[in-house]
Amino acid sequence: MSRRTLAFVLFGLVLLGAGVAWFLYTFERVSEDVRLPPKEEAAYNPLYALHATLVAHGERAQARRWFRVADWKPGARDTLVLYGEVPPFSAAESTRVLDWVEGGGHLVMRTRGLLGAPAFAEGLGLQLDEESACARVLAPGESADGEDDDDAVPAPAFGGGFVPSMPVLCGSPVTGDRDLLGREFENATGAAFARVPLGDGAVTLVTDLDFLRNTSLEVPVARELAYQVLAPGLGRGGAFTLVYGDDVPSLWGLMVRYGWAILVPAALALLAWLALRSQRLGTLRPLPPAHRRALLEHVQAAGEFAFRRGRAVALHRAVRDRFERRLQRRDPLLAALDGDARVLALSERCALPASRVRHALAPRELHKPDAFFQSISTLALMRLRI
Repeated sequence: MSRRTLAFVLFGLVLLGAGVAWFLYTFERVSEDVRLPPKEEAAYNPLYALHATLVAHGERAQARRWFRVADWKPGARDTLVLYGEVPPFSAAESTRVLDWVEGGGHLVMRTRGLLGAPAFAEGLGLQLDEESACARVLAPGESADGEDDDDAVPAPAFGGGFVPSMPVLCGSPVTGDRDLLGREFENATGAAFARVPLGDGAVTLVTDLDFLRNTSLEVPVARELAYQVLAPGLGRGGAFTLVYGDDVPSLWGLMVRYGWAILVPAALALLAWLALRSQRLGTLRPLPPAHRRALLEHVQAAGEFAFRRGRAVALHRAVRDRFERRLQRRDPLLAALDGDARVLALSERCALPASRVRHALAPRELHKPDAFFQSISTLALMRLRI
């Protein structure tokens, strides 16, 4: 190796070492959190996080999609959360729910649920203002003008401050002459949050329950508000029934949204299989002339007559002799084979199963139409492929 070449090699090693040293000196390992899409139940249940939280705190909880008063078997200290749109309650159903609340139950629902249950609203002594009003959630320790207030009570309230990650609560407020818990949430049009004591239980009405959703509970003020709403049922030994209802997308919607990566290849594979297995149709063949049709009909009738008269062996022999003559002309070496060697050679040459070729050359029970037809059709197909 010359000195010049050695100098170039040393210079390259110095540059490489300098680059590695610079990278190691300036490189900084950092971590990045990537939010994955929800899976399984969390993909369709908006109250999945709330359900898991209650279970983790030792509460008995179950999540259901639908709520039917007739099929409902509540406990005296249970809590029922109707997250979705409440189905219309009849007078009898409203009476049953109110009796359960008076016995110690706790019901949480949207204020607009009173529209479908006038008897229920009358039993609570509330009126619903159908004009929607919006309210913002005030974070704990934040004053109405957006500044921190050291003397503020650390509880969520409506009006004033705004948390960017917390959705604005909109809905129809309620009004009434009763002494409602939650008067601190009252605005000019009515109460956006109302807790109506009834016997040993209570009914909690909120204009919007979106703060109970999976993603909303990541915000501290939403967790504070959720705790305040569910507090009457915590630690009482009762069960929580979370009805997420109509917010669940349809099965087809879930399949298209989350299963397209499998459905599209499966559909393409199905179409390819159908194209592979479907019958190949070419151009329409013209009908044979009248005299040819008469001849074909005569030949077919003669064959059917011969088969009925027990001449199936003779008919098969004629077709096989015709095949043997064509095979002798086209492939004398293959025609000279005998036994299984000939059967295997014909099977490979004609691309047919060996059992089918063997049955065509030496059929059994030719008096049966199915066996006769299969043998004749196989001989005809083999003759075309020779």
